Amino acid sequence: MKMLKYIFAVMFIAGGATAVQAGGHVTSESNATSTAMIEFAKQYAGETINFQIEGGLQPLSWRQDLIPIWEEATGVKINVIEVPFTEQFQSLIAASMAPGSIDAAYVFYNWLPDVVEGGALYDFESLRDKMLNTPEMKAELEDFSAAGVLAVSSWNDKQWGFPVDSAGLTNYYRSDIIENAADQAKFKDRYGYDLAAPKTWKEYGEIATYIKDEYAPDIYGALHAAGGGQAYFWFFQAFNSPEFCDGNYFDDDMNALVNAPCAVEMLESLKGFLDAGPPGANTIDPGRVWTDFIEGKLGMHVEFSPFARWASPGDTGFSDALSFVPISTVEGKFKLAVPPGGNSNVIGYTTAISATSEKPELTFAFLAWATAPDMFYVNASPPYSLTKWTVRYSTMEAMKGAYPNADQHMDAFKATFDVLTMEPKWFAAQEYLSIIDQAATSAYTGTPVQEALDTAAERWDAITKRVGKKNQKRAYAQYQAQMATLRGN
Repeated sequence: MKMLKYIFAVMFIAGGATAVQAGGHVTSESNATSTAMIEFAKQYAGETINFQIEGGLQPLSWRQDLIPIWEEATGVKINVIEVPFTEQFQSLIAASMAPGSIDAAYVFYNWLPDVVEGGALYDFESLRDKMLNTPEMKAELEDFSAAGVLAVSSWNDKQWGFPVDSAGLTNYYRSDIIENAADQAKFKDRYGYDLAAPKTWKEYGEIATYIKDEYAPDIYGALHAAGGGQAYFWFFQAFNSPEFCDGNYFDDDMNALVNAPCAVEMLESLKGFLDAGPPGANTIDPGRVWTDFIEGKLGMHVEFSPFARWASPGDTGFSDALSFVPISTVEGKFKLAVPPGGNSNVIGYTTAISATSEKPELTFAFLAWATAPDMFYVNASPPYSLTKWTVRYSTMEAMKGAYPNADQHMDAFKATFDVLTMEPKWFAAQEYLSIIDQAATSAYTGTPVQEALDTAAERWDAITKRVGKKNQKRAYAQYQAQMATLRGN
């Protein structure tokens, strides 16, 4: 059925059909925007759009599923420029001094204060309001997760692109263990409360310990990435929890609070959770975390959304590009929940237009087409895609039934919309992130937690001083305002 829907969507847009609505409700087949953007772009046949995107798996569904449809329908070529994650930010900044080198780009939300106020992005809202101006197209805009648009695509009270990556982390848990009657009885006898998806980090640690005690070495309790490069994701996820620091990163004078008692308690907890993991858990990288879960070696982990699909290939199979993904032994045996602590950190890219693009309207048409309901489903639904279903309500609805427990997973993703929080989103955010990554990995490998975080706080203060306390205080205030809006739904 899903493959038929995919083929239908491809044929539908290529044929330039009219919008499909079901009682006014936007569905994954709605195509008012995509049809209009195809018609607009035909006048530019022979032109080329330079599209910068993170290298690796990110471009796969774009290259394989979307771009051939666009190029055949419009005659406009898409030149995909793959750039490693660590080089994307600087490449985008460099493009502001090289007109025409980049037209469209993936922009991580942490970078928005720098690239927006540095003049690197085109005024997206002016094109949105001009080109998506019918009731049908406006309805399709409302199909985007409002929380995702705010967190991933907005700065200075303006939208700067279409999100392609918006929901936060979720807790993956082995439902065949946590919902097993024998395990529930043993757990309650030991801890005095019912075994269920953990709502607090304390519960998370106790459930992880129970699973390890009962099932290791076949199944360990829990694991998060402790190796360098991505350890900061889990630090900020826990830091933002009301159970720990509730996202309070600076005092009134912009002195860093990442070494406050709540932060020390939090990082000590994350470090302790590694005891419920396999040997060497204190240096394990993200890839090992999700491969261990897919192979049935973990009871829980807090993770990004695409891996729910990777653990549930069904009969659709994978692209050769995902040959490294192990054969799943947990399909239909796991569920998702809001992470312990009651919040869910946003992870995400927005697609945006370079300020120096020489064809901004055509570039906008391509991005609007690619993120329209029908084409977004085409992009996000294949099991190898890293484009997030959670960007559009219609895609999540269409994905229900796509694989075992998919309906439960989609409901869990929706539940995160009410509790989204964000990593640092202020000037030089990437530098602050890197410092925390180094502090976390240092603590995991032996440095006392207080010492590691004291060093991080000193380095944060140095960056704040360089940026300028007054300037950074203004950006931090906007960050806090966005956080308050997300928490207030």
